[in-house]
Amino acid sequence: MQIKENIFFSFWLNLLEKSKTELQNIFSLFEKYAINEVLAIGSHSKTVLAASIARQKNIFFQTWKMMLINNDKQILREHKDWFTINRDGKSTADFPPYVNYYRWLCPNHPQVLPFLKNMVSQYCKIPELSGFHLDYIRFADVILPPKCQRQYNLTQSTEEAQSDFCYCPHCTSSFENEYGYDILSIKDPTQDENWRSFRWQSISSLVNQLVDLVHSYDKKISAAVFPTPDIARNLVRQDWTSWNIDAFYPMMYNAFYDQDIKWLAQAVNECRQKTDKPIHAGIFLPSLSPAQLHNAIELLLELDINGISFFNFNAADSEKLKVIKSFK
Repeated sequence: MQIKENIFFSFWLNLLEKSKTELQNIFSLFEKYAINEVLAIGSHSKTVLAASIARQKNIFFQTWKMMLINNDKQILREHKDWFTINRDGKSTADFPPYVNYYRWLCPNHPQVLPFLKNMVSQYCKIPELSGFHLDYIRFADVILPPKCQRQYNLTQSTEEAQSDFCYCPHCTSSFENEYGYDILSIKDPTQDENWRSFRWQSISSLVNQLVDLVHSYDKKISAAVFPTPDIARNLVRQDWTSWNIDAFYPMMYNAFYDQDIKWLAQAVNECRQKTDKPIHAGIFLPSLSPAQLHNAIELLLELDINGISFFNFNAADSEKLKVIKSFK
């Protein structure tokens, strides 16, 4: 089976602690195995280096950034009020849910958007950079995927207070100004459709302002999003089909949802019902054998997608790379 014309194959890549020689070798591998695009996370200096190497190899290069997760010690020390607060009144700065790095900035805090814009601008000024890739651009999971629930020994079926965000003064006051009532006066805020919509809009507004900024540098902007529009809205308050970005990378990690590979077709179809923008299906390599990877790619190439993105390069052994190359 030959790959459809104009389908991108891409990898998420961590640049951490990789030398220039290591990066040159990695990008030579990408060139050998016909990888079109790299989404890379790393420091500004490593991003400059990697973007330059990618340009030499004619590989589309996006910087990959975790946007609303923030564990910077200076930010935590000086701007604790930037962080989201749950329905119990506890801040993720002090009480991160699930895992210790789950400290989330609030999209409605007036200083958060300028902070993010400054960071985005620094990277978009890199000449060789092709695009900016958003990740963790959402609220913390109010309900985890089934596999993750088992991993953390949890059973979640309703929106519990400790994982329900954000109830900081900026969110609650902005909501009251828009809708005319205090969400904290409602007996069960989880059933309030206005409150649900408000939080979707909070993320969407922030994203769309970042879109305008990235486009002003003549760069593309994309995002790693939850696998379907409904799952994204219900689990992480992410209404990604309302975003003005150039491409979506839904993380269709079937094993996280106790689904087999055939579920990928359902996920793609649900996405296509809501958007006609480019879709790059995200595949979680660690959960797939080479044979399963082959079947997943074969299935996806029959669907209405624009690319397949593999998470991540660390899980790409020689057998899996050969499988990917076999479709080129």
